[in-house]
Amino acid sequence: MKVTSLQINSFTYSLLHKVNAKILEWDLEPLVGKALYSKHHSAGYLELKMYFDKQSEYSKNEIIWNIPDYPIAIETINYKLEIQDGLSAFIKYMSALRGESVYLTFEINDIAFDITSTMKRPFENATIYALISCFDKETIPFSEERIKGMKDTTAWLLERNELF
Repeated sequence: MKVTSLQINSFTYSLLHKVNAKILEWDLEPLVGKALYSKHHSAGYLELKMYFDKQSEYSKNEIIWNIPDYPIAIETINYKLEIQDGLSAFIKYMSALRGESVYLTFEINDIAFDITSTMKRPFENATIYALISCFDKETIPFSEERIKGMKDTTAWLLERNELF
């Protein structure tokens, strides 16, 4: 018999229970959230908007990337995949809570990262924190100064082609 270990970060996802009532009450009108996930050797910032697209003729979930296509060469970070994983998990979570399929549009409007991150999945965690922030801005506080520092450093390195 072969046993496979599941590497699941359930702590971040467990924080969604703090906004269950607000998720259930949400009328699917646009919400904006932003959050910084910052732990030892892992940091990512994300700002997003989510809503039900009444103009869409098909029931679908989609991501609109309103950010540059950063070619991050840090092997432990695949920011687009991490964000997609977090959003997919949220859609499943919300569908289970509501007892119905949910179709949402997500706009990713800003990200920042710490180039010294060596631990995996900072953007998956930042995504969940930002989703929680859509419903309760006080649950997961963060420092605007830290985000500014991350953005400034990234911009400086991009200008010099030293990031990638």
